[in-house]
Amino acid sequence: MSLEVKKIQSLSAQSIEDLKAIEKIGGLEHLAQLSDELKKAMADEEQLRGVSPMLPPYFAELRKNLGFLLGTAKSLQTHGVNRTKDIQGLLDQLSHIKQVTIVKALVFYSKCPVRDRELYVHSDFGFGVARSDQRRDSATPCPNAER
Repeated sequence: MSLEVKKIQSLSAQSIEDLKAIEKIGGLEHLAQLSDELKKAMADEEQLRGVSPMLPPYFAELRKNLGFLLGTAKSLQTHGVNRTKDIQGLLDQLSHIKQVTIVKALVFYSKCPVRDRELYVHSDFGFGVARSDQRRDSATPCPNAER
């Protein structure tokens, strides 16, 4: 199994954009105000029953569902913020891994006494040396060099 760093980085960046859209969910103030007004109207249940006996249970059910909706929206915003931070941490870790690999590769190459080979760094597979006419995936380790 290979770690496809570039693909993960690309999808992570796209995911952060998706999460930022979720974080911007707003404009639900009118739903909150409606819920408050229904609560006020339910305070005088007899008056509601006088208008229609179906209003009190209908108002109660609607308030309950609006409460779930508002709570879910707030939870989704919170998850959006938290998952954005998680993915940014992942990107930081992947960036660190790539930087460490390049530094190790340069140290590795500097210790290689054979100069007819060239250094290659592959983000998914690490590093090594190969002759310019040799396929890089079949490269051999540099003699007398420690990784």
